[in-house]
Amino acid sequence: MKPSLPILLSVNGGYVDAAGFLALHGLFTTHVTGNFVTLGAALVLGTSGALAKTLALPLFASLCLVSGS
Repeated sequence: MKPSLPILLSVNGGYVDAAGFLALHGLFTTHVTGNFVTLGAALVLGTSGALAKTLALPLFASLCLVSGS
């Protein structure tokens, strides 16, 4: 049975998201809403990492503008 392209893309996207989340110690690489959810949890629970999660989107957008993407 040959896997279809949507299944392969879904698996690849999930892998990239999970690997990035683990490598960056809780910072999502592909989902902005995930960073905001974990930011809210960090603020409510008083855990570390709130600054990185707060700066993730503005920093990404700034670098895209600077690079011309």
